[in-house]
Amino acid sequence: MGRYYYFAASLPMLLYTEPPRLSPEDFLLEAGRLLGAAEARTLEAARLSNFDPAACASPAFNRYREWEIGLRARLALMRAAARKEDETPYARLGGETVETARFARSAFEAPDPLQAEEILLRARWDMLSNLEVLHFFDMEFLVVYFLKLQVLARRALLSQENGRPRFDSLKIGLEREIAERVQT
Repeated sequence: MGRYYYFAASLPMLLYTEPPRLSPEDFLLEAGRLLGAAEARTLEAARLSNFDPAACASPAFNRYREWEIGLRARLALMRAAARKEDETPYARLGGETVETARFARSAFEAPDPLQAEEILLRARWDMLSNLEVLHFFDMEFLVVYFLKLQVLARRALLSQENGRPRFDSLKIGLEREIAERVQT
């Protein structure tokens, strides 16, 4: 138990409005050094993109995972309805709440994908902040911290400086592919 206190107390504070001062990879390295193997494996499994219900033994992670499934299902339902497709395959709503429906609607109606992603990242952050309540210096705190760190790392990637080279690369690739097709 004491190692949780030390590790948690040594971590920098996370603010949604600032890029993280610690990468998720560095967090996991420290966790492996300061915690036991079982705890390090639990943290490693606590990934924003991990939807395997058996992958992580953390109750906080499992609540987040169900919430994320509900959010994604709501978005899938809205997209299917907009395309006038059958919504049945997307009907599993998991951990949907009034807030997930509201965030999904806001993201769906956002004027561009960047704003939609910002809305969804903020929704994840807020949900994780709710999970953090009453967890101080315990394993659940560390799991939520790691998930929040991943949200901030994702958010830090969403900038014009990071996006422009990728966009230009895709654009050049598409232009090349179109030119090749026109020539054949």
